[in-house]
Amino acid sequence: MKRYSIFHPLVLSFFSRSLYIDVGKNWRGTGLLYLLLVLALVWIPTIIRGQLNVSSWVDGDSKEITKQIPAITITKGEVSTDVPTPYSIKDPKTGKDIAIIDTTGQHETLDNTEAGLLLTKSKLVVKKNTTETQTYDLSGIQSFHLDRSIVESWLVTIRQWFIPVLYPLALIFSFIFRAIQVLIYALIGLLFARILHANLDFKALMRLAAISLTPVLVLNLVFEFIPMQVPGWMLIGIIIELIYLFLAVKANAEPEEMPQYQPPIGYPNVMP
Repeated sequence: MKRYSIFHPLVLSFFSRSLYIDVGKNWRGTGLLYLLLVLALVWIPTIIRGQLNVSSWVDGDSKEITKQIPAITITKGEVSTDVPTPYSIKDPKTGKDIAIIDTTGQHETLDNTEAGLLLTKSKLVVKKNTTETQTYDLSGIQSFHLDRSIVESWLVTIRQWFIPVLYPLALIFSFIFRAIQVLIYALIGLLFARILHANLDFKALMRLAAISLTPVLVLNLVFEFIPMQVPGWMLIGIIIELIYLFLAVKANAEPEEMPQYQPPIGYPNVMP
């Protein structure tokens, strides 16, 4: 009979040999449903933290930025604004330029500026990284208007839909990645099973692989909430997962320990 529930591995996967034996011999299926459940649980604190950060920024620091945004209109590919240009939108904390609006032609690139965005009379230049920019031609835009109130309404929408949109997306994409990882680890598990002479089929190895991922998934969550960075953690995590998988296969290759017979007090210590 199945001894442990799908919630036990959240703790017992770190140290329990009997858990891995139970998963290998008594659980059924591929372990993907368990994996989905674990990912659903470990994403919750991260998403809630993200929601709190977004809400705090939208209600606080973003106001110092949005109040600098002028009315911008694009008509038949030509940009106009209600402020004299060049005009800079600055980071309220550092004083550095975030964006530059220039319809005079004084700025044509982001070279020699700290800004990440440049809006000229006919194009938008966005800094992708420290060495690369992307330019967008605005000639195809017939009519567009942007101002402070519109941007603030966008931010409110992002705050409202952050969890309903981001949580399912994070769960789906992480599940796809981890499911592929489970399949690869199960293939590696076939090699471990051959070496250790363990009688385990592929589904059992998938289950063991899913459980072997659990300690690293839990540690990933812990590291998000403590000021600690482990260099090369991704590689270390893979090594930890494979060690757990090897030990799990080894546990299922060894005969289970039978409890010793303890005779009642007053009876000779003889097995029946």
